[in-house]
Amino acid sequence: MTQMSPDDSKSNQPEVREEETRVPIPIAESGAEFSPRKPLLAIEAVGWDAVRHLGTQLPGWLFRGQAMVHWPLQTTIERARKSFECPEYLISGREKIIVREFQRFAHHYLHSPPQMNEIVEWLALIQHHGGPTRLLDFTYSFYAAAFFAVEQSETDAAIWCVDGGRLDDLVTMRAPEETQNERRQRITDLANSILLRQTTEHRVLTVDPFRLNTRAALQQGCYLFPCDLATSFEENLYTGLGHEGKIFAERVTTKEALDMQYEDFAKYDVIKLELPHLFHIDTLRDLKRMNITGATLFPGLDGYARSLYHHMRAGEMLRNFMLENRIRNKPSSTMDKPSST
Repeated sequence: MTQMSPDDSKSNQPEVREEETRVPIPIAESGAEFSPRKPLLAIEAVGWDAVRHLGTQLPGWLFRGQAMVHWPLQTTIERARKSFECPEYLISGREKIIVREFQRFAHHYLHSPPQMNEIVEWLALIQHHGGPTRLLDFTYSFYAAAFFAVEQSETDAAIWCVDGGRLDDLVTMRAPEETQNERRQRITDLANSILLRQTTEHRVLTVDPFRLNTRAALQQGCYLFPCDLATSFEENLYTGLGHEGKIFAERVTTKEALDMQYEDFAKYDVIKLELPHLFHIDTLRDLKRMNITGATLFPGLDGYARSLYHHMRAGEMLRNFMLENRIRNKPSSTMDKPSST
């Protein structure tokens, strides 16, 4: 996989850029050393059982399910910028306008809106209601990510895995007696300060708004926050982790991956689990036994209605059943060969 580069198109606008104030990012204190890692590991899984096992090897990681395997990691505001050809030097100003307009109108619908300076929480609300933001949805739950990957996928899907602890360590070390939640709140406060002043530093922060909406709570959600809006999410991510230039995935087979331990996976910053469409039905069936469905992850009647899509996959289940029977009943190669006597 190659790094997604920013839009190279040049605007005819004069070279007048919005003023930006660079905010220093507090890197881990001096003396803390981090061994270099490889940027990206890609694994094409051959079955749901293998995927479940691999998920157990990634405690403390963050996960995102995507319905198409070739989709990059991209925020909604990044996609909007590219779709509408918004010049890169305008994007920070556009974000401020989006937040301000939402704040002005939201009081009609919110009984207890966030404080005006809690910009991350405002962005989470905009994201929740379908607006463009720099936040990228992730979850602490491997199984919730698997559900989002395959729920309505019509082709091969993917689960992206990012080591959230390493992202945090590269920003600030945990203070003595500080919990992980307290450190994450400090990082969220840092994100709020970046939003107020802007930065050109390529880095991704893990942020948790203090108040979660019901859907985010049920999905065990969190957000990855790219610091520099003028470049792609992936450039922020990989550059912040110490990887420059194009990013190529190191690929391993499922058999090789199943022989790997936690220490082997910890040699990589990002892992992409590729989920062939053939076993999506098995995945959904197993997740339903865990009570992970559209009805449980999306509260209310909307979620229950969303969960009814699985009834439309009966043909897919029948095709898989017929294929399994064909494979099971296929004669061995020795039986196919004519006798030599």
